Formats: sequence, C-alpha cells, structure tokens
Amino acid sequence: MHAEAGSSARTYQAGLKRDCDERGRVLAHCRTVTDSNGKTRGMRLEDFVSHASARPANLAEAHAFRSINNPLRDRARFERGEPHPLPVTVALLRDALGKLRADSLSSNPEDVGQRGAFVGLGNTEPGTSADVFGLEQRGAVGDGDFRPSDGGGYVAYKKADYAHALSRSDTDVQMYLFETFGGWCNAVKRLFYQMKDKVRNKLSKRQHEDEASWSTRSWLSLQAQRMSVALQLAAAEEIATELRLAAASEDAAVA
Repeated sequence: MHAEAGSSARTYQAGLKRDCDERGRVLAHCRTVTDSNGKTRGMRLEDFVSHASARPANLAEAHAFRSINNPLRDRARFERGEPHPLPVTVALLRDALGKLRADSLSSNPEDVGQRGAFVGLGNTEPGTSADVFGLEQRGAVGDGDFRPSDGGGYVAYKKADYAHALSRSDTDVQMYLFETFGGWCNAVKRLFYQMKDKVRNKLSKRQHEDEASWSTRSWLSLQAQRMSVALQLAAAEEIATELRLAAASEDAAVA
C-alpha cells in the first residue's frame, strides 16, 4: 500500500503496468512527485494524502480509515454492546452521507425505497425528475399512492424548480443525474455517446501520451473514468464540508 506508483512488476492487458504508459513509464502528469532531493519518483500514499486536491478534504492515511472501519465490522463489539470508539465521527459521517442528494440509500433504513433494488436509479430519478420538471396532477386522492408498476394511483401537482426555463422556447432543460454509487441516468449516457461519435471515440495525441492509462484506451473510457473520479471527489468534498461545519458549530457551542 505504501509502494511507489509504477513500482509493481505485475502486468495486465498487452503487458501494461499499473500507473504506467504503454512504454512502462510512470504517468508523469498524475502519478509522480518531486522529492526533497529534487528527484522525480512515483507517488506514495502520503503523497496522495498531501496532494493539493486532497488537503481540502482533510484526508489522513490508512490508520484513520482503520480506526473508523474496523470497529464497524467488529461483530464481537456489537455482541458485547460496546459503542464505537469514535461515535461522534461516525455520527457525522452518517449524517453527511445521508445528505448527499442523489444517493440510492440513506442513513435511515425506512427512507430506502424497494424500487431501487430492482430498477436502475429507482430511488433517485423519480424524485429528482419531479423537482426539475414538475408533475401534473393525475387521478384522485382516493386512488391511493402512485404505482410505478402500472402508472395508476394519485399524483399530486408539483411545480417544477425550473418552470421559467421550461416555459422558454429557446431553452432545452436537461436533467443529468449521477448516483454516488456510480449510476448515470440515460440523458448523461446519450450525451457521452454523442460526444464520443464527434471524435470517433479516438484519443488525441496529448490524451494518449499524457492522460490515458492501460484501462482507458478510448475517448469514452477515458472521459467516463475522469467523470467518475470527479464525482467521487465532489462527494468527498461535500462530506468534508459537512464535517467541518459540524465541528465549527460544536466549537462555537463549547465557547
């Protein structure tokens, strides 16, 4: 876990090595760092933790992860009825995760819809679509709750959050929904396929030499990976922001 990026001799498809280009060179733009002696080497875990993009999230090395995660998986602790050694931290993480908007799960089991277990984005797309595009009233109150299986039941009117934009003939409102667990809605997929066709799914010379890795040998795979990474970083930043705000509120209360 603490080895330098590119130091593993293990190879994958076509002899490619992890964190290296097709020539076996460590990816200079994202996997190397200059040490105190002015020497360029592969990044280690501590380099990723201290990276400018990681510092705002106050990330720490694996010992922090183990301190939180291991007790959560300790069945003996549950059986003994012992509390988690970091109860406030776990509570804040739970609350922060629960506030992620497009999350198919929830910190409250009662809020988790069964449809999400059988239909892609089933717990996120209906509600988000209703917020963005609104809902027309259908049926009557006595018809019962709306049933996705057959379209029956009562649907209450809901004004769209983007009602003004939707009313304009020169505006095309699109909903691009991503789930924190990796789901992309159909509108996002259509957009990416359209962009892929524009470039014939080929990487530019710069992308091929400086950005692509053994797992991203086409334009679509590279951009999909970059988007996924950006989404997870954004989710981590949102969690970090929530934790900092919670910590600041607690400090103010003590003062």
